[in-house]
Amino acid sequence: MATEHTPTEITLRPSYYWTAVAVSILPAIIALIFLLTGWGIHIGSSFVLPYWVLIVPACVLYYAASCFMIQTEEFGGVTVLETPSLELEHGFVYAPLWLTELARFPRNLIQHQFPGEPEEISKVSDEEADRMRKNFLRPIRITTAGEDDGDEDDPLNSRLTLEPTFTVLWQVQKLGFFEFYTNIPGKSYAEKLRNLLQFMRDTGEKALNIEISSRNAAAVTKDKEAIANAVLSRLTDATASWGINICEVNVLGLEPDHDTNIALANITRSKANAKSTLIEADAYEKSTIKRATGDGQATVIREESAGKGLKAKAEASGINAETLLKTEAAVEIGKNNSKIILAGDILDIGKKLVGA
Repeated sequence: MATEHTPTEITLRPSYYWTAVAVSILPAIIALIFLLTGWGIHIGSSFVLPYWVLIVPACVLYYAASCFMIQTEEFGGVTVLETPSLELEHGFVYAPLWLTELARFPRNLIQHQFPGEPEEISKVSDEEADRMRKNFLRPIRITTAGEDDGDEDDPLNSRLTLEPTFTVLWQVQKLGFFEFYTNIPGKSYAEKLRNLLQFMRDTGEKALNIEISSRNAAAVTKDKEAIANAVLSRLTDATASWGINICEVNVLGLEPDHDTNIALANITRSKANAKSTLIEADAYEKSTIKRATGDGQATVIREESAGKGLKAKAEASGINAETLLKTEAAVEIGKNNSKIILAGDILDIGKKLVGA
């Protein structure tokens, strides 16, 4: 984790810079005096080596080494004895060697992915990664919340461990270079950048942990933009005095992994098949009931019609309807049996029917 460091308020001291410039001109003034006076070193009895011959080349080399060019894609600043003195955007700058220090930093947008590029992140447990390769980066692993009044069979309502990554697009503020230079721990640009990136990772991971652990997997997938905005807000607040702008944050890896997606597809397919089976069973049940009801009604109507016909026939023949019914039954039996014995009353009724 990056070293804790209390931000300090930046106060530019331009007078320090101009004092250093004035001091750096002293060798040129001395060289001019020697040039005008002709003072020098006597070599032998007749030869004199002027001092300006020694001083002028040294001055030219010194001033040449003190001239710099800040490119249009850079920010720069001059410090005197590590005190911020002058902020620069781009162009020519004179920073006297040994008296001042010029620091430069790119002004263009910079993007970093945390915890690193996909191929740099360990895909195994931390213990196994330690045994395998030391240069693997530790992944960000966060467990979601559990069931939230949803389908308990749905994997998205279970506690899932996600491995999110996030990208940060940032840049140094215009004329905010010394906040970056002074408030970020480190003596060199490389060390400051390393500490800044470690701080971004730690801060982003804390924000992701708060946001993801309070949601189930379904809510995490739905609220990706809200989670990214929460990380952006936390990084912006945490780096407010560091002279940088956090322009954009994108959070990746919030979707369930491949195995979970397969499980979700199987659950959806099973539910659809079960629903289809229920619909078919319900339709068959209703069809059976209607068919049975229709058959029953047809039988009743048919029996009623037969009864009415038998009654009318009995009345026309002057025969009791019950006795006539027995006779009809005997006749039906007789169709299948050539040898039958009929009771006397039935025989009499048959004769009447024949006579009728």
